Amino acid sequence: MSEGDIGRVLNGRYRLSRSLGRGGMGEVWLAVDTALGREVAVKELLLPPSLDEGAQRTWSERSRREASAAARIRHENVVTVHDVFEEDGRPWIVMELVISRSLAEAVRGEGRLDFAEAARIGLGVLRALRAAHAKGVLHRDVKPANVLLGLDGRVVLTDFGIATFVDAPQVTHVGELLGTPGYLAPERAERFATGGGGPAADTPAAAQDGDTPGGAGAAARSRRSDETLGMSGDTVLDPASDLWSLGATLYEMVEGRPPFSRSSPVEVVDAVVNHDPLAPRHAGPLEPVVMGLLRKDPAERMDAKEAEELLIRVVQESLAPTWGGEMPTRPTPGAGGLVGGPGAGAYRAGLGTGHTVTHRSAPRPDAVGGEGGGGPYGSDTAAQGRDARGAGAQDRGAYGPEARDGLDPVDPTWAGDDPGDAPADGTGDRGGLPGGRRRRWRQMRVLLPAVVVLALIAASVPLVKALTGSGSDAFAALREESPTYQAMMQRGYLIIGVKPDQPGLSQKGPDGQYIGFDADIARMIAEDLGFSGRVRFVDVETQGREYRIASGQVDIVVASYTINAERLQLVSFAGPYYVAGQDFLVRRDDQAAKRPEDLAGSRVCVVRESTSAARIREKFPTVQVEERGKYSECVDELRKKNVRGVSTDDTILAGFVAQFPEELRVLGSPFSQEPYGVGLSRGDAALAEAVCTALNRHVENGDWQRAYDATLGRLSLLPPRPPKCAANTGS
Repeated sequence: MSEGDIGRVLNGRYRLSRSLGRGGMGEVWLAVDTALGREVAVKELLLPPSLDEGAQRTWSERSRREASAAARIRHENVVTVHDVFEEDGRPWIVMELVISRSLAEAVRGEGRLDFAEAARIGLGVLRALRAAHAKGVLHRDVKPANVLLGLDGRVVLTDFGIATFVDAPQVTHVGELLGTPGYLAPERAERFATGGGGPAADTPAAAQDGDTPGGAGAAARSRRSDETLGMSGDTVLDPASDLWSLGATLYEMVEGRPPFSRSSPVEVVDAVVNHDPLAPRHAGPLEPVVMGLLRKDPAERMDAKEAEELLIRVVQESLAPTWGGEMPTRPTPGAGGLVGGPGAGAYRAGLGTGHTVTHRSAPRPDAVGGEGGGGPYGSDTAAQGRDARGAGAQDRGAYGPEARDGLDPVDPTWAGDDPGDAPADGTGDRGGLPGGRRRRWRQMRVLLPAVVVLALIAASVPLVKALTGSGSDAFAALREESPTYQAMMQRGYLIIGVKPDQPGLSQKGPDGQYIGFDADIARMIAEDLGFSGRVRFVDVETQGREYRIASGQVDIVVASYTINAERLQLVSFAGPYYVAGQDFLVRRDDQAAKRPEDLAGSRVCVVRESTSAARIREKFPTVQVEERGKYSECVDELRKKNVRGVSTDDTILAGFVAQFPEELRVLGSPFSQEPYGVGLSRGDAALAEAVCTALNRHVENGDWQRAYDATLGRLSLLPPRPPKCAANTGS
């Protein structure tokens, strides 16, 4: 391909726009999916002419495996593969366009990251790996170049080009090992270190996973079989090797260099196998995680569950009690920009980009995606884009259009004089603007944000009158007392966390629109807060909701979010707006499953860190609990007969029955009450009261019932009584 091929349509569907980046074996193009009218990233496999026919076949097969491996995993921290096809005799992979830059670029640009930001990114990568491992996929190339940092705060693991998975056809020949020196776990690098040779970056190098007699390879084989993913050919797939690579990536984030920097690939591999890294100097509370993941012996290496718990603790302890409570400090002249220099203060979430930079903020990237090339000896290409505007599509729901992923991030504007505005001689004639005009421009810069805020408030006055029955300003308390609302007003739109995969409640369609009861409730709240038509939906997971709220990545969460005492220690709620009950989903052909007791001794799937998971273990201790990252993943396991049941709220289960009516059914024996609430920043009583006022109004005027009838009411659930909403601030 060349720039002359811009405009060419591939597979009768994907029109190429421009090249986004090139690596050693691939090039990524920005393209338009003409069937759906959306922008995508298309990866083209580049085969060097020096490769013989057999090597070309091997690389083509690996490209197909990349698509197969990534397509198995549906997770917000894993790049989504839309399509794979062959043209010009080689495979092409169509992926989501991630508006981002790579972690490798971020580390190069900043030198190193603060430990809290490194923990946030590491947590996203770890959750991607746990989702991949749950599907039997071993990534085998975790490194900064393959981690994308989205402008919306999303962390995405990409480039499954050398991944392998259970029962995958063997394409790694004897004597080969794929990966990047310095990020290979010792048990994978050991055979090369003992057998000699010289690997180039991301080219065949040495050995199969953990094959060397003795040392780390033997330790890997000594691990219990239930700790591994299974077999790929003759190779044991041990997730510990991916975790070691994550440890090396965390080390590089906080130190600004890989843990094993040497002058040649051979020396790097030798250091990985035979030497310990220098103790990190800037890891702070992250040091136990970093060094625990970098243990040579896989049997002694920190596991994913412990690592996730420690990373969450580091992230949460680095956050203020409420995310919006501190406004940005005006940068000190000569302090090194907006953030990072002495006296610069912390630029916290939501005031512009809609995502958190916990301590240090990198320069705004114009690079979008994961071009890669960040390793010391290699260059990789991943799904990327360099147009921060995105598609700019509009999502029109029951309560008006919402700005979606195509939003332009709004850079914060600092009010007041810039250090370089006035000339040293006071003549007012510097930079081509006379002093008077320059002063008027500074005044406009100060006044414009205030004018925008006043305009937003003025636009909301008719709504306020409808809400209160008078001309009183119902938003006065919000403006004065709610840091979250202050950030929403300055940003100009509302960010709402929702689930993308719950039929009936909230489901994201192929066109990016969200439909369902939760989605409609979210729009009602936005309308009454003065943000009708100015909503940005963000996908959230069960185990990440508290973190998303506390870190400021979302303003509120409307996502089948059960109010309980444990969560009230971390967030506040407005609710309930619905009361569900926990039940079991089973296959229709499983006639022996009539009551919950019939599932004793059977495998039942739940979502990690959900109230459903805790209650199943308490009420049905004989059930064998299987954990996944999303309910849709549990349903996939049920349909494949890998588990006998799925347990969560009846609303969610009924939605999956509607999706697969010939295959699935609900037992119809609810054994709990699940009050759904709107999650928001802990202690933000003003916002909680405002949300409840909105919800109660929509119950009284019939909007709540109409939304229920159009969504959950079609799923054969018992008709509910609309609950009365109250603020739950935990204090």
